[in-house]
Amino acid sequence: MPIDLETLFREYLRECRYLRNLSPNTIGSYEHCFRMLLPFVNNRDGDWKHALMDFAATGRRNPGGFNIIVRSMKPFVKWLLENQHVATPIILKKQKSPTVLIPVLTLPEVLMLIEYRPKAGRERRAHMAIIVMLDCGLRTAECLSLRISDIDLDNMLIQVMGKGSRERKVPISLELRKRLYLWMRALPAGAVYLLPDRKGNRVDYDNAAHDCSRIGVDLGIKLHFHLLRHTFATNYIRSGGDVVRLQRILGHSSITTTMRYVH
Repeated sequence: MPIDLETLFREYLRECRYLRNLSPNTIGSYEHCFRMLLPFVNNRDGDWKHALMDFAATGRRNPGGFNIIVRSMKPFVKWLLENQHVATPIILKKQKSPTVLIPVLTLPEVLMLIEYRPKAGRERRAHMAIIVMLDCGLRTAECLSLRISDIDLDNMLIQVMGKGSRERKVPISLELRKRLYLWMRALPAGAVYLLPDRKGNRVDYDNAAHDCSRIGVDLGIKLHFHLLRHTFATNYIRSGGDVVRLQRILGHSSITTTMRYVH
């Protein structure tokens, strides 16, 4: 009797959620990749190797996008073997992709951002997020979800909830501590989030990203949040920081990802 892959995948996602405590975003990404590949696996009667070849032949994804799908499906096919739903290991191979330099801001652009004087409330909030990310290298979601209680000004640390619900502590500079102190002092009494919307809730990602890009337009910079994380990591290495500490600060589970900044 053929394996009902959809039923098995739903069971796998439940384990990802309740046993591995993966975030909804990660689970959603796994499901998206599975849905894209499923018709090809079904057409090949469970032959994953040739299903991947058929998918690659469609040209729907460049090597980078193709490899994201492979990376997302590897834990699932490993789970199939461990739970005896398949008899032999399923080997999924990535495509060779070109080495692309990570885009970063130049030093003059960083200085322009630091010295920028925002006017409106939303602009001030976006600028504060920019300064935090330039100083700490947080992911966008990590930055926008920061709570007042996460900020330890005495010890110059920020407690961050990262991917997979993994907590870490990230150091901040003296300059950022000054800015955070002044920013938090101006927040309404009882504020929960560091970067709240008008109602005091966590700011919406799309709104914050829009405000960030508008600041870039004012300065003549093509700006987005993740560029700030790249810039922090690259400058950390340029300033003599070591890759192991950078991995901990960025919250990467694999040092291979962090090594990209060394180049």
